[in-house]
Amino acid sequence: MKRLWKWHSVISLYVGVVIIILSVSGSLVVFKQEIDQWLNPHLYYITPASSISDDLDTFINAQLGEYQQLKSYSLDIPEDKEQSWCLSVYLNREGQPAENLEIFIDPYKAKVLGVRSKYHSTAFFLRTLHIRLFEDYYGRQWVGLAGVLMVVNLVIGGILYFPFSKRQRFGEVRKKNSRLLFGDLHKFIGLSTLVFHLLIAITGAWLGFQPIIQKKILHQRPGDWQPSVMRTNPQEDLFTPIAFHAVLEKARTLKPDWEDFKIQPSINGAGTVTVLANIKGAVFEHQTNAIWLDKESLECLHQLDLREENFLRKLYYWQEGLHFGHFGGWPLKILYAAVGLIGGFLGVSGFVVYVKRQKKSWWSSKADLKMVLFSLLSLALGLVLWGFTRVYGVHWTLRGSSYLFYFFLVIPFLIPAWPRISSYIEKLKRS
Repeated sequence: MKRLWKWHSVISLYVGVVIIILSVSGSLVVFKQEIDQWLNPHLYYITPASSISDDLDTFINAQLGEYQQLKSYSLDIPEDKEQSWCLSVYLNREGQPAENLEIFIDPYKAKVLGVRSKYHSTAFFLRTLHIRLFEDYYGRQWVGLAGVLMVVNLVIGGILYFPFSKRQRFGEVRKKNSRLLFGDLHKFIGLSTLVFHLLIAITGAWLGFQPIIQKKILHQRPGDWQPSVMRTNPQEDLFTPIAFHAVLEKARTLKPDWEDFKIQPSINGAGTVTVLANIKGAVFEHQTNAIWLDKESLECLHQLDLREENFLRKLYYWQEGLHFGHFGGWPLKILYAAVGLIGGFLGVSGFVVYVKRQKKSWWSSKADLKMVLFSLLSLALGLVLWGFTRVYGVHWTLRGSSYLFYFFLVIPFLIPAWPRISSYIEKLKRS
């Protein structure tokens, strides 16, 4: 048991700060779209009319024609008639970083409400913090590793604390001193939310490593489809005009219980239009059910309705829904956000208990406490740097934040070993 206590403490010290950041940011990510809409009502909210504009297709195709460096595009159509449509345009500008512009359109007036870079939006900021900690290369895998360690720590914590619940009445919090107070809160709240946090940690670990699993093992997303013969060249395919309204109506006719459509035309010469959508109340990842239509005739070529797929394919697409809880409306979102904040509290309370047990202050010379201070500093600097990127649009700072991330990632491991390193250096000098 002593070894388990040691492992529980060590894992918490090394990944505790990251778990706190992920817990708090995850609580915000659950409401990222609502937060973005609240901050930008002029982009999202419109006054609906009896029907959409007759010139809408011509208008959207004309908007696309203005971007000669167009790489690909998609059109998001929310189910709420009081919300705008969003045309996402992906650009490859020579000598510049790739850009993703969001063009918000009033479909009833065929009018642009505003244009912005997706990379400077609040929703993107929150999601990037939670999914990759602003690290530009392998951040998603680092978050996945944090998820794995969180699973291990939750299992160890359950093994350690369940025996205490037999000796102490469940929910009885001792208030004799701060160590007992935080210890009991840590124990009882942790045991009460253990299953939920295991769900979050397991799905988070999976989502972190999903790109590698998909690329190295599965080679493509399950259920993805392409026609066997390309019908045209990629350049013609990219700039083929699309009858967006007709595509939407065709999809609604084929799948009347689908909602929140995304129209995504092919760009590789396939001559198809992919229509992605959600199924209300279903746990699946956002916009993963799909219909493939012919660009010209709108004939249905293929369908992916995840309700009709095998268990393993369903399990693959359940992970994001189970992690973020976007399938149950506001009540479930509030529950997920609350449990996320509880995860952050468990990290803080666990560290307080550790410090009290060691009878050390924050300013102790102990290496593990210094390590936490350096970790906090690295995260704070990373946030400031990425905030500068978001406000001023200086793209190189995102890559700079990656270098900063690894620099401060190494420091916590060097600090505990520094006495031995310095001793070895002294021996070399004397010799």
